[in-house]
Amino acid sequence: MYYKILKESGSSFSTLKRALENILEIEISPEVYYELGNLLYYNRQYDECLDVCSKILKFYRRGEIIQKTRQLYAKAKKYKLEEEEKKRKDLRERKEKEGLAEGMVILPRELWPLKRFVGMEDLKRQVLYIYQRIKLEEERKKIIGINSTLKEGHHFVITGNPGTGKTSVAKALAEVFANMGLTKENKLVVAERKNLVGQYIGLTEKNTREKIEEAIGGVLFIDEACNLYREESPRDFGKEAIDVLIKEMEDRRNSLMVIMAGYKTEMEFLLNSNHGFRSRINTIINFPDYDNEELLEIFKKMCKDFDMIIDDKGLEALEKHLENLPSRNKKGFGNGREIRNIFEKFVEAQNNRIGKMLEDNMELPKEELMKITVEDILAIASS
Repeated sequence: MYYKILKESGSSFSTLKRALENILEIEISPEVYYELGNLLYYNRQYDECLDVCSKILKFYRRGEIIQKTRQLYAKAKKYKLEEEEKKRKDLRERKEKEGLAEGMVILPRELWPLKRFVGMEDLKRQVLYIYQRIKLEEERKKIIGINSTLKEGHHFVITGNPGTGKTSVAKALAEVFANMGLTKENKLVVAERKNLVGQYIGLTEKNTREKIEEAIGGVLFIDEACNLYREESPRDFGKEAIDVLIKEMEDRRNSLMVIMAGYKTEMEFLLNSNHGFRSRINTIINFPDYDNEELLEIFKKMCKDFDMIIDDKGLEALEKHLENLPSRNKKGFGNGREIRNIFEKFVEAQNNRIGKMLEDNMELPKEELMKITVEDILAIASS
């Protein structure tokens, strides 16, 4: 009665909230809890509303008020998610504006396969530079009839630690190069030492030439190319593969692009192993380790790809978890690969949490089945 009078008198939100909380100290009932939840909902206090509704559903099982509470819970959840999405969208737009002010690269349509990579602004900038040069050469040809030689012989070296996306970037570059007209088709042929270096004289040259022939018209990607050179083994057949590559990179420059990837220091040894290497390489790009902000962006992208949701509190807990990872500042940190492993562990923790809730016959809205919570993150962090 006291609350009803206050409500009809048009009292403020804080007065009504305090009145309901005082009543709950005297008489705990689902109806009073519901009124409090409803009040919080209409004042856009969605987190508190969901907390109150959860208490009702946890401690009370029957009655009309349970059905009304479930409906209120679903509405509060819906609007909470919409608000969070709006905040994320506003944050993204603000970051994009800030990024443009700081020199974020705007990519033309032909280069869009690179857009999905977090960070890597140096890579995008260098590829954009090649694209702009090609466009300029095409204009020159139209206007003054000068033929361009830019589309011949563009080879890359990509360096970086594990999980920095070297292989994924090579796949995207193969598509980009085809879009730009640098290659005839979107084709990536992947090779590593075991595909090129043979066990006896003559086999290495045969294997290497076969891989090159397979890649003609597209891109030959040599993963962990630094393994081709073994300084401690002067008779190693890897040197033969290097010699064939250097010759073919020059002779086939109008029909083949080569991308070599590996650790930064080891790739320096490879490039220094033969004077012809550096003269054949047009672009060398190092992928630094991802910082925490970039790792969080990768995690959010994984959530989106797998129809999962993580709220702001969850992201804060994840950031703390990343800062406290024992392997974070050690050589060999997995970067994007590490984030994928963490994501899979969080999903497993979420499955365990929701499984227990379903065992208690709790009815959960669709959004709850998609959400990664602080509880899931702490479960992994403490394991």
